[in-house]
Amino acid sequence: MSKLPLLFTYRDLIEGNGFFAGVEVYGRGLLVEDEEECWMYGVNPGAVAGGGETRNEALSEFRTRYKSVLFDFAEDAGSFEAFRSEVEAFFHQMNEPFEQEWDEAVDAVRRGEVEADWLIKEPLDVSKLGIRIVLVEEPRAKENVLPKATLAA
Repeated sequence: MSKLPLLFTYRDLIEGNGFFAGVEVYGRGLLVEDEEECWMYGVNPGAVAGGGETRNEALSEFRTRYKSVLFDFAEDAGSFEAFRSEVEAFFHQMNEPFEQEWDEAVDAVRRGEVEADWLIKEPLDVSKLGIRIVLVEEPRAKENVLPKATLAA
Protein backbone atom coordinates (compact mmCIF):
# COMPACT_ATOMS: atom_id res chain seq x y z
CA MET A 1 0.00 0.00 0.00
CA SER A 2 1.29 3.45 -0.84
CA LYS A 3 0.31 6.76 0.69
CA LEU A 4 1.04 9.98 -1.18
CA PRO A 5 0.70 13.37 0.51
CA LEU A 6 -0.80 15.69 -2.09
CA LEU A 7 -1.22 19.43 -2.27
CA PHE A 8 -4.04 20.46 -4.57
CA THR A 9 -5.19 23.73 -6.03
CA TYR A 10 -8.67 24.17 -7.45
CA ARG A 11 -10.32 27.32 -8.71
CA ASP A 12 -14.05 27.33 -9.39
CA LEU A 13 -16.72 29.78 -10.43
CA ILE A 14 -19.86 28.89 -8.51
CA GLU A 15 -23.31 30.25 -9.32
CA GLY A 16 -25.45 30.92 -6.27
CA ASN A 17 -28.82 32.50 -5.61
CA GLY A 18 -28.20 36.00 -6.96
CA PHE A 19 -24.39 35.86 -6.99
CA PHE A 20 -21.32 34.37 -8.62
CA ALA A 21 -18.50 33.33 -6.31
CA GLY A 22 -14.90 32.61 -7.14
CA VAL A 23 -13.54 29.85 -4.90
CA GLU A 24 -9.83 29.10 -4.83
CA VAL A 25 -8.59 26.37 -2.53
CA TYR A 26 -5.06 25.31 -1.72
CA GLY A 27 -5.60 22.12 0.23
CA ARG A 28 -4.10 18.83 1.36
CA GLY A 29 -5.13 15.29 0.55
CA LEU A 30 -3.82 11.78 1.10
CA LEU A 31 -3.89 9.42 -1.88
CA VAL A 32 -3.96 5.81 -0.65
CA GLU A 33 -3.32 3.07 -3.23
CA ASP A 34 -3.37 -0.68 -2.94
CA GLU A 35 -3.69 -3.51 -5.48
CA GLU A 36 -7.48 -3.22 -5.71
CA GLU A 37 -8.42 0.44 -5.34
CA CYS A 38 -7.33 3.99 -4.72
CA TRP A 39 -8.80 6.62 -2.42
CA MET A 40 -8.14 10.32 -2.08
CA TYR A 41 -8.99 11.58 1.40
CA GLY A 42 -9.18 15.28 2.15
CA VAL A 43 -7.17 16.61 5.07
CA ASN A 44 -8.09 20.28 4.45
CA PRO A 45 -10.95 20.17 3.65
CA GLY A 46 -11.43 16.99 5.59
CA ALA A 47 -15.07 16.22 4.89
CA VAL A 48 -14.62 14.87 1.37
CA ALA A 49 -13.17 11.72 -0.21
CA GLY A 50 -13.24 9.99 -3.57
CA GLY A 51 -12.31 6.53 -4.71
CA GLY A 52 -11.87 4.37 -7.77
CA GLU A 53 -9.91 1.53 -9.31
CA THR A 54 -7.09 3.84 -10.40
CA ARG A 55 -5.44 6.96 -8.99
CA ASN A 56 -6.93 9.03 -11.82
CA GLU A 57 -10.42 7.79 -10.97
CA ALA A 58 -9.86 8.55 -7.27
CA LEU A 59 -8.55 12.05 -7.99
CA SER A 60 -11.41 12.75 -10.41
CA GLU A 61 -14.03 11.49 -7.95
CA PHE A 62 -12.48 13.58 -5.16
CA ARG A 63 -12.62 16.67 -7.37
CA THR A 64 -16.24 15.97 -8.35
CA ARG A 65 -17.33 15.44 -4.75
CA TYR A 66 -15.51 18.60 -3.61
CA LYS A 67 -17.24 20.65 -6.28
CA SER A 68 -20.64 19.09 -5.50
CA VAL A 69 -20.25 20.28 -1.89
CA LEU A 70 -19.71 23.82 -3.19
CA PHE A 71 -22.83 23.47 -5.36
CA ASP A 72 -24.86 22.30 -2.34
CA PHE A 73 -23.72 25.30 -0.30
CA ALA A 74 -24.57 27.65 -3.19
CA GLU A 75 -28.04 26.17 -3.55
CA ASP A 76 -28.79 26.53 0.17
CA ALA A 77 -27.23 29.98 0.69
CA GLY A 78 -29.48 33.00 0.56
CA SER A 79 -26.56 35.35 0.03
CA PHE A 80 -22.91 35.49 -0.92
CA GLU A 81 -21.97 36.09 2.73
CA ALA A 82 -23.82 32.96 3.85
CA PHE A 83 -22.14 30.94 1.08
CA ARG A 84 -18.68 32.22 2.02
CA SER A 85 -19.25 31.40 5.68
CA GLU A 86 -20.31 27.81 4.93
CA VAL A 87 -17.43 27.17 2.52
CA GLU A 88 -14.85 28.55 4.96
CA ALA A 89 -16.22 26.34 7.74
CA PHE A 90 -16.12 23.35 5.37
CA PHE A 91 -12.46 23.98 4.50
CA HIS A 92 -11.44 24.22 8.14
CA GLN A 93 -13.04 20.87 9.05
CA MET A 94 -9.79 18.96 9.29
CA ASN A 95 -9.63 15.20 8.97
CA GLU A 96 -7.41 14.68 12.02
CA PRO A 97 -6.78 10.91 11.62
CA PHE A 98 -5.59 11.47 8.04
CA GLU A 99 -3.58 14.54 9.03
CA GLN A 100 -1.21 12.34 11.04
CA GLU A 101 -0.89 9.88 8.13
CA TRP A 102 -0.34 12.85 5.79
CA ASP A 103 2.51 14.14 7.98
CA GLU A 104 4.08 10.66 8.05
CA ALA A 105 3.78 10.42 4.25
CA VAL A 106 5.51 13.81 3.84
CA ASP A 107 8.38 12.53 5.98
CA ALA A 108 8.62 9.43 3.76
CA VAL A 109 8.82 11.64 0.65
CA ARG A 110 11.59 13.69 2.26
CA ARG A 111 13.53 10.50 3.11
CA GLY A 112 13.30 9.43 -0.55
CA GLU A 113 11.12 6.41 0.21
CA VAL A 114 8.29 7.39 -2.17
CA GLU A 115 8.25 6.79 -5.93
CA ALA A 116 5.80 9.11 -7.69
CA ASP A 117 7.41 10.23 -10.93
CA TRP A 118 4.01 11.23 -12.30
CA LEU A 119 3.84 14.09 -9.76
CA ILE A 120 5.85 17.27 -9.40
CA LYS A 121 7.38 17.67 -5.94
CA GLU A 122 6.55 20.91 -4.20
CA PRO A 123 8.04 22.07 -0.89
CA LEU A 124 5.45 22.22 1.83
CA ASP A 125 4.54 25.81 2.68
CA VAL A 126 1.73 25.70 5.24
CA SER A 127 1.21 29.44 4.87
CA LYS A 128 -0.23 28.76 1.40
CA LEU A 129 -2.90 26.38 2.72
CA GLY A 130 -6.27 28.04 2.72
CA ILE A 131 -9.33 29.06 0.84
CA ARG A 132 -10.28 32.32 -0.80
CA ILE A 133 -13.86 33.14 -1.71
CA VAL A 134 -14.62 36.33 -3.62
CA LEU A 135 -17.74 37.87 -5.05
CA VAL A 136 -17.33 37.91 -8.82
CA GLU A 137 -18.73 41.11 -10.25
CA GLU A 138 -16.75 41.21 -13.50
CA PRO A 139 -15.79 37.72 -14.71
CA ARG A 140 -12.57 37.62 -16.75
CA ALA A 141 -11.18 34.79 -18.86
CA LYS A 142 -7.66 35.39 -17.51
CA GLU A 143 -8.84 34.06 -14.13
CA ASN A 144 -9.26 30.54 -15.56
CA VAL A 145 -6.83 28.05 -14.02
CA LEU A 146 -6.56 24.28 -14.45
CA PRO A 147 -6.68 22.08 -11.33
CA LYS A 148 -3.28 20.98 -10.05
CA ALA A 149 -2.00 18.24 -7.76
CA THR A 150 1.59 18.03 -6.52
CA LEU A 151 3.51 15.77 -4.16
CA ALA A 152 4.22 17.50 -0.85
CA ALA A 153 7.85 17.41 0.19
